[in-house]
Amino acid sequence: MAKKVALPVVKSPLKNASILVPADVSVFTGTEDEDLVCGSCEAMLVKGVSRRTIQQRFSAPAQLLIKCPTCGKHNQLPAQVGH
Repeated sequence: MAKKVALPVVKSPLKNASILVPADVSVFTGTEDEDLVCGSCEAMLVKGVSRRTIQQRFSAPAQLLIKCPTCGKHNQLPAQVGH
């Protein structure tokens, strides 16, 4: 069973934040043993993809956020910043 990890919720996204706005839950899916859930309502946002993998593969100018389709909160993904 995959380990559920709650993402940190950001109250006020930065102006130059990159925000993913999925129509449904689980934007990314993979086969790793980590699931990333909303830090507010615990909805599944990333299934089977670890924080480490996201950090290694994604970059953003300031923040990489994912807006929860269930509660609307912005959750911070652990991307490389400033690349």
